[in-house]
Amino acid sequence: MNQIAKWKNLGIIPENTPTVGLSAVDWRDTSKSLDLRARSYIDVNCAHCHRDGGHCDYTNIRLNFSNNDMSTVGVCMTPLFSVQNGPFVINAGNADRSEMFLRINSNEQDLMMPIVGRTIIHEEGVELIRQWINSMPASCR
Repeated sequence: MNQIAKWKNLGIIPENTPTVGLSAVDWRDTSKSLDLRARSYIDVNCAHCHRDGGHCDYTNIRLNFSNNDMSTVGVCMTPLFSVQNGPFVINAGNADRSEMFLRINSNEQDLMMPIVGRTIIHEEGVELIRQWINSMPASCR
């Protein structure tokens, strides 16, 4: 039995509690919004390190899909390390000046992300993240 449905039946949680929550989607499914697709892609490819207890937990970036605080996703966040042309982790409206975009679009060992598990640039993912960042209203100063 679905755990939420069971808890509703037992009276542990209110009957009006949604049974299904928002979840990650297939990033290739263009019937889904660009935001859902990009956040899902980032969750799969980045959140394993950029989470509490992850390899990169020393940064303030949290890239898990359930995180809705865009400032900790990296929007207008100053990077921990200086990256050429990357004044913000995500420079809303300007992917070419975003650290995240520069890192996923690089194979340079000291720049690329993820830092393990890949040897090529994932062109489709890079384009998805470019579109997502460029679709954001410019808000970083």
